[in-house]
Amino acid sequence: MPMSSFVWGGVLAGLFTLGYSKADQNELDVPKLLKRVQHIAENMPVEYWGKSDIMSRVGSLHLRAGEKAAGDAAFEQAIAVILAADDLGWYVDLSLDQDSPLRVPRKVVSLIEIARLRSELGDSTGAAATLEKAVEQVGELQDVIEKVGSLQEVAVAQVYMGDSQAAQSTVDRLFHSIGTMPPDRAAFYQAQALFAVAKSQAQQKNLVSARKSIQRALEIVRRIDEGRLRYVLLTESAKALAMLGDQKTFEEVLETALETRDAADSTYESKKAREVHILSELSEVYGDVANQDMAEQIRRRILLVLGQIEDEEFSPGLLRDISIALARVGKLNAAVQVAVAIEDEMYQTPTLPYIIEAQLRSGDLRCALRWAATLGERDPTRRDELIGRIAAAQAKTGDIESARRTLEAVSNQNTLFRLAPLRAIAAARVRAGEGKEALSWANSFGSKVEEAHVLLGLAEGLLYSRA
Repeated sequence: MPMSSFVWGGVLAGLFTLGYSKADQNELDVPKLLKRVQHIAENMPVEYWGKSDIMSRVGSLHLRAGEKAAGDAAFEQAIAVILAADDLGWYVDLSLDQDSPLRVPRKVVSLIEIARLRSELGDSTGAAATLEKAVEQVGELQDVIEKVGSLQEVAVAQVYMGDSQAAQSTVDRLFHSIGTMPPDRAAFYQAQALFAVAKSQAQQKNLVSARKSIQRALEIVRRIDEGRLRYVLLTESAKALAMLGDQKTFEEVLETALETRDAADSTYESKKAREVHILSELSEVYGDVANQDMAEQIRRRILLVLGQIEDEEFSPGLLRDISIALARVGKLNAAVQVAVAIEDEMYQTPTLPYIIEAQLRSGDLRCALRWAATLGERDPTRRDELIGRIAAAQAKTGDIESARRTLEAVSNQNTLFRLAPLRAIAAARVRAGEGKEALSWANSFGSKVEEAHVLLGLAEGLLYSRA
């Protein structure tokens, strides 16, 4: 994803210094807070993509407060902003293979996000209408790669929203959209889409449909001649089967994937080392495996293979894979020990976000913050993102002062990563009985974007304290 959007967001954040009537500015009341946020958003330039995000959050809070008409109006405003704005080259990258790019333009992504949000809130009619807007945008795309990626995401969203029949129709349309690509490449995109749909079906406990999607995808994979592409797709199949809890087929596919990699790639020194690489990728879905026996089997297999590797085989790349896999399956201390043993920063740096994610999940926020600081100049954008998440987690535990101190470490150039912690801190202050003080804090911001998100946090805190 191009990083220019973050810089652009940071520059625009400092420009929003529009005034607001002092009336209602000291009122700690959900409708008045949301009206104030909406006023701020309406006065932002349409080029600022955060405008639609703010409006959709206003819509969400109105619905949660039982104010459906106001919520629907705010969502419609958000959609209008998305449709009027320029994508500025921003996209979500879905690529599984560097030679098989797959991406989704910003407008489509944003509309799908709103559709999913409305679905979560029980607004099935609004969700379906919003998703239809996304489908209309897909119809206007000329780039085949963007069209295929967008249709894949629409199908996944349709499964999430409970319409597997519509998802199947969308997948069929995706197959037709591929056109005259070389056979292996076309088959790769077809299977990738089916595995993405299968994983979504498994998450929604639609196990029969998930199994059918996997079977259909595997039939396509068998037609692919290029071993590297087959390996990538077999790994995706193993992930879907793990989420499905199909232990027998999972083992068969995993063994086939390993054999395929053996034949197609000699990067790693031994079969066991290659298996670590596969298991490291497989550990990506560990947290989504609902069947605990299956999840434990994955963890045991990772640990078993690690114990069988000879000392001389531990290359920096292999140590990186091991550390990532251990962090993903909750073996945090071991993941840290392996990461520390990697002397080459090029291989050590990719392990750090996974370790920090694991520390966030375990609630060890102090260690997470210490490790995030070590990213430093290696990856300042990723560092700011993680520090922002740590600040939000601190606020949610009620440690407001630590959250505010942590937030100070996030660069003002990365405004995007300051917004979630600002909302979390504001909500925490309401829960702590500091609502009036937090409202004064909101009034002190020079950035209208940050002010709006603090006000949203205050509204969230008030709503959830009623529940």
